[in-house]
Formats: sequence, C-alpha cells, structure tokens
Amino acid sequence: MPYVDSSAVSFVHYDEVVAELHVVFTSGKAYVYYGVPRRVYDAMLGAPSTGAFFNARIRDAYRFRRSVSPLRGAGPAWAQRPARKAMR
Repeated sequence: MPYVDSSAVSFVHYDEVVAELHVVFTSGKAYVYYGVPRRVYDAMLGAPSTGAFFNARIRDAYRFRRSVSPLRGAGPAWAQRPARKAMR
C-alpha cells in the first residue's frame, strides 16, 4: 500500500483482481473506485501531482463509494498504518 507524497491523498491501494482503487485522503475520508485499469493506477503513482492526477483522470471517470476510513482504525488490513513505537 503506497503512501503518496501529496497534500490531498494520504495513501492508495490497488486490487488488481477486481480492478478497485482504494484512496484515502488527508481528510481521513476513504473511497473505493471501481473498474480502474492498472495502467491508470501506475500513472497516478508516477504523476508529479497525485491529487491533480486524481482530479483529472479518476474522480469523475469511475463509479465509487465511500468506505470506512482506515485512519480511524477500521477498514482493510492493507490500509492500517503501522504501529508506532512508544517513546521512553
């Protein structure tokens, strides 16, 4: 699950078996986009601006639904942030 360097998108995950793109935004909102080709996901990861690419090529182009935000401790295992070590 790639974390992306973006002011709009925290991280993304692509499920190639069902062509689903999972996106978690910096706001904590999470969405699943259906029927996204692998080449679009790869292009997004290589884009100079992940947020601009998302807005131009994904947001209004694919069916989607809101999902539970993994930033709130729920959601699929791939989206869980690694636990931080306690500071002593």
